[in-house]
Amino acid sequence: MTKSGVSIVGIRSRYAKDFEILLKSWVYNDFLSDFHGDSFMSHPRVDCIQLMIVVENYELIGGAVISSDLIFNQFQSYKHLEQADLLQENGYGNFSYFCIKASRRKLGFASKVLRYIDKSKLPFWLACKPTLVDFYTSRGFRIVVEADERNNAILCTQP
Repeated sequence: MTKSGVSIVGIRSRYAKDFEILLKSWVYNDFLSDFHGDSFMSHPRVDCIQLMIVVENYELIGGAVISSDLIFNQFQSYKHLEQADLLQENGYGNFSYFCIKASRRKLGFASKVLRYIDKSKLPFWLACKPTLVDFYTSRGFRIVVEADERNNAILCTQP
């Protein structure tokens, strides 16, 4: 890992514990549920999980959980579930739990992560609130399924 930048790391990296703390401060109950405990290592398919992190001066600023095998989003409609499964089957990785430390938001770190994805040409999909759709589409994602009253929108990188 370099001093600063975006990279994909395993959950055994030195930054994983810092990212766990960040996620649990943001979505504690979801974290416990999705990871089957209070650590990434609690998940029964731990080897299917990676992290995309952004670091500045060796400090974790934020990141996301990525997986080509697991889906960490809950959908209430068949259409949303079907599209998430289809994207995974077609090689798209699930990009979830994306967050930046509150004190470092609006400083371009989220855009830096999305530029990394764009340059890497790695196929990812994500679910987001309707209020964030414009943010993602202006950075190269396209809408696969619109949000509805009970489900977030599903977006993916361009093929």
